[in-house]
Amino acid sequence: MWFFYVVLCALNLYMMIKNKKIVSFIYGIALGLLILSIIKCSKYQVVSELDVHLYHLHNPKNKKVEIIITEQKLEVGKFYRLKSIKTINLDNK
Repeated sequence: MWFFYVVLCALNLYMMIKNKKIVSFIYGIALGLLILSIIKCSKYQVVSELDVHLYHLHNPKNKKVEIIITEQKLEVGKFYRLKSIKTINLDNK
């Protein structure tokens, strides 16, 4: 969503100053940020299903391990982004 905001700002800036070097520089920064955000998203691999809705996940890049509870059905061996999995919070605060 922020990428489109940057593009709209760049187009607005282009209409205001009509300097193509500045606009191409802004587009370059926006493209770089988009690529960086895609690369930085860490993916976790489902190692095993420990119990019903209880999964053991492993991130091979940074060697992190997560144990999560979710209502989603995850496939063993498949990679998922941790933010895209709807986890169940067990804290009763």
